[in-house]
Amino acid sequence: MIGKIKSYVAHRNFGFIQISEADAPDLFFHINQCADADYFPRRGDRVSFTLAKDRQDRPTAKNVKLITEAPKAADVQTVERSDTPPAPRDWAKDLA
Repeated sequence: MIGKIKSYVAHRNFGFIQISEADAPDLFFHINQCADADYFPRRGDRVSFTLAKDRQDRPTAKNVKLITEAPKAADVQTVERSDTPPAPRDWAKDLA
Protein backbone atom coordinates (compact mmCIF):
# COMPACT_ATOMS: atom_id res chain seq x y z
CA MET A 1 0.00 0.00 0.00
CA ILE A 2 0.99 3.63 -0.43
CA GLY A 3 0.41 6.56 1.91
CA LYS A 4 1.82 9.79 3.25
CA ILE A 5 3.38 10.48 6.66
CA LYS A 6 0.74 12.56 8.43
CA SER A 7 2.68 13.06 11.65
CA TYR A 8 5.81 11.79 13.38
CA VAL A 9 6.76 12.21 17.04
CA ALA A 10 10.55 11.99 16.96
CA HIS A 11 11.17 11.78 20.71
CA ARG A 12 8.68 8.87 20.96
CA ASN A 13 9.75 7.20 17.66
CA PHE A 14 6.26 6.72 16.25
CA GLY A 15 3.93 8.34 13.76
CA PHE A 16 0.87 7.95 11.61
CA ILE A 17 0.45 7.28 7.91
CA GLN A 18 -2.50 8.72 6.02
CA ILE A 19 -3.78 6.51 3.23
CA SER A 20 -5.76 7.81 0.30
CA GLU A 21 -8.76 5.50 0.71
CA ALA A 22 -11.86 7.31 1.92
CA ASP A 23 -12.98 6.53 5.46
CA ALA A 24 -9.68 4.79 6.20
CA PRO A 25 -8.18 5.57 9.62
CA ASP A 26 -4.60 6.80 9.90
CA LEU A 27 -2.21 3.90 10.49
CA PHE A 28 0.20 3.79 13.40
CA PHE A 29 3.85 2.91 12.75
CA HIS A 30 6.96 2.72 14.91
CA ILE A 31 10.45 3.63 13.69
CA ASN A 32 11.43 -0.06 14.12
CA GLN A 33 9.01 -0.86 11.28
CA CYS A 34 10.97 1.25 8.76
CA ALA A 35 12.81 -0.98 6.30
CA ASP A 36 15.82 1.38 5.99
CA ALA A 37 17.63 1.95 9.29
CA ASP A 38 18.88 5.36 8.02
CA TYR A 39 15.40 6.66 7.17
CA PHE A 40 14.04 9.42 9.41
CA PRO A 41 10.31 9.97 8.70
CA ARG A 42 9.14 13.50 7.94
CA ARG A 43 5.64 14.84 7.57
CA GLY A 44 4.62 14.68 3.92
CA ASP A 45 6.94 11.84 2.86
CA ARG A 46 5.26 9.35 0.49
CA VAL A 47 5.85 5.81 1.70
CA SER A 48 4.94 2.25 0.82
CA PHE A 49 4.08 -0.20 3.58
CA THR A 50 2.50 -3.52 4.40
CA LEU A 51 -0.76 -3.57 6.32
CA ALA A 52 -0.57 -5.65 9.50
CA LYS A 53 -2.17 -5.95 12.93
CA ASP A 54 -0.59 -5.23 16.30
CA ARG A 55 -0.86 -7.42 19.43
CA GLN A 56 -4.23 -5.86 20.23
CA ASP A 57 -5.55 -6.62 16.72
CA ARG A 58 -5.45 -2.97 15.57
CA PRO A 59 -4.35 -2.10 12.01
CA THR A 60 -0.76 -0.89 11.78
CA ALA A 61 1.91 -0.29 9.12
CA LYS A 62 4.94 -2.56 8.81
CA ASN A 63 7.91 -2.55 6.42
CA VAL A 64 7.62 1.22 5.82
CA LYS A 65 9.76 2.36 2.85
CA LEU A 66 10.35 5.87 1.51
CA ILE A 67 9.08 6.53 -2.02
CA THR A 68 9.39 10.33 -2.26
CA GLU A 69 10.67 12.83 0.29
CA ALA A 70 8.52 15.79 1.27
CA PRO A 71 9.95 19.12 0.10
CA LYS A 72 12.34 20.67 2.59
CA ALA A 73 11.50 24.12 3.93
CA ALA A 74 14.13 25.71 1.66
CA ASP A 75 12.59 23.99 -1.38
CA VAL A 76 9.10 25.31 -0.74
CA GLN A 77 8.19 28.32 -2.83
CA THR A 78 7.11 31.41 -0.96
CA VAL A 79 4.26 33.45 -2.34
CA GLU A 80 4.65 37.20 -2.27
CA ARG A 81 1.58 39.13 -1.22
CA SER A 82 0.85 42.36 -3.01
CA ASP A 83 -1.20 43.90 -0.24
CA THR A 84 0.41 45.33 2.87
CA PRO A 85 -0.72 44.40 6.36
CA PRO A 86 -2.77 46.95 8.28
CA ALA A 87 -0.98 49.39 10.53
CA PRO A 88 -0.76 48.39 14.21
CA ARG A 89 -3.63 49.65 16.29
CA ASP A 90 -2.96 52.25 18.98
CA TRP A 91 -4.86 50.81 21.94
CA ALA A 92 -4.05 53.82 24.16
CA LYS A 93 -6.18 56.07 21.96
CA ASP A 94 -9.11 53.65 22.22
CA LEU A 95 -9.01 53.79 26.02
CA ALA A 96 -8.97 57.60 26.23
